[in-house]
Amino acid sequence: MRKRYFGGRLRQLREEKAPPLKQKEVADAVSFSTRKVTQGLIAQYESGKVTLPDASIVVKLADFFEISPGELVFRIALDVIDRYWDDGVVFTTADLERIEILESNLQKIEPIQGLDGQYEEDVLRSAAGLLEQEVKILDVPALVKWQRGLDLTEFWVISPNFLDNTNKDVLDAVLFNLGRGVRYRYFVNENDIEAGGSFDILLTTLVRLGARADKPLSETKVRSLIEAVGIQQWLIGLLQTDIIIAFPRSEEPVGYRSIRYNAIPTFGVPISREELAIVIGQMNAYVKNIEQISKVGQIGTRD
Repeated sequence: MRKRYFGGRLRQLREEKAPPLKQKEVADAVSFSTRKVTQGLIAQYESGKVTLPDASIVVKLADFFEISPGELVFRIALDVIDRYWDDGVVFTTADLERIEILESNLQKIEPIQGLDGQYEEDVLRSAAGLLEQEVKILDVPALVKWQRGLDLTEFWVISPNFLDNTNKDVLDAVLFNLGRGVRYRYFVNENDIEAGGSFDILLTTLVRLGARADKPLSETKVRSLIEAVGIQQWLIGLLQTDIIIAFPRSEEPVGYRSIRYNAIPTFGVPISREELAIVIGQMNAYVKNIEQISKVGQIGTRD
């Protein structure tokens, strides 16, 4: 790996000074009466030859560059992890994800309008709070895996915006479940059911891909397992975000609400059992109302 987390950051800080500082200038600035810091030592830090500096020097460096000593300590910790990696220690995929979380939290956080100078604390506290509360946020690949791994009979997608019709992994998961006989109910904007709308494009795409699958799916089967419920814009606005629900008719439904980034659904946040009950109740009531209106229309036609 050898990313030189501590050394690379030290060099960046030195070169970002106006004008950029030389290594000797940094060494002189952080030297103290009982410890002379040399240009050579700063060079070894930056090159990664020395990755465990004394705590007293870390404090002096942080004070000189006006950053938190903790930031440097975290970078030193990553260098230690790096060293074990190079020495042959095997890290699991989960271990690597934990490392990535630590790395991402060391990235520069841009100021947020409305927050004071402690905005970094606010952002990091918020992120840590999600982990502490064990909120199991999933990204799209994980949601796809989740959808494929459940013993489903029915799956709901509320709002067309949750599902990217061009996302191959998402489409493959839908086809996989259709092959198992899973029924899909899409609650979408009523305009998207029309020819050329988002749902119409999705259905056409699934029919085409189903015919080419390793275990081909007939158009009849695809269309028989997918139902579209056209909902009016006011109800989509009431729901606020896109939602997917597994086991919607059971006593233990499971659902995720999407978080968008750059207008694209990127993450899913678990929905509480209580909130799911409300959402499912709303959608069932809406469907029942549509059915009643349809029956009234049919009676009127016969009359």
